[in-house]
Amino acid sequence: MTIRLVLAGCGNMGYAMLSGWLKSGKLAPAAVFVVEPNADLRKRAEALGCSAAADAGGIPADAVPALIVIAVKPQVIRDVTAAYQRFNDGHTTFLSIAAGTPVATFEAILGDRAPIVRCMPNTPAAIGKGMMVVFSNRLVSIDTKRFVSDLLSASGEVTDID
Repeated sequence: MTIRLVLAGCGNMGYAMLSGWLKSGKLAPAAVFVVEPNADLRKRAEALGCSAAADAGGIPADAVPALIVIAVKPQVIRDVTAAYQRFNDGHTTFLSIAAGTPVATFEAILGDRAPIVRCMPNTPAAIGKGMMVVFSNRLVSIDTKRFVSDLLSASGEVTDID
């Protein structure tokens, strides 16, 4: 199966979102590739049936994911995001759930061709009862906005802002 989504970071929130996507049937495990440097956290993702690697270099060379979800702590966001620059061709959308990191930060790292979505799930999202407000830059298509909202709805209510 084709990799549709790359999850960069599979800590508590990343894992909760991944579990929700799989349990709800929004994604099949084979459609998700997880990048997680912590071996124990990586094994949790693999136990769900997802392929995984310790770093972005482990993503198959022919992969063209529709979405890369950046689910890491703000202090490592720049380095982690930079590791995915090979997907910055306008075909892959980047979704950040990192706290306190504006879209402009990602645009500075990825350039002006990257479709970027920003969302900060609250803690009830871990049990499917969250509330998420989503902001997209001008490069995110309507279809991609729908796809992202559908995925996030596995974690709770979703609303878009301009």
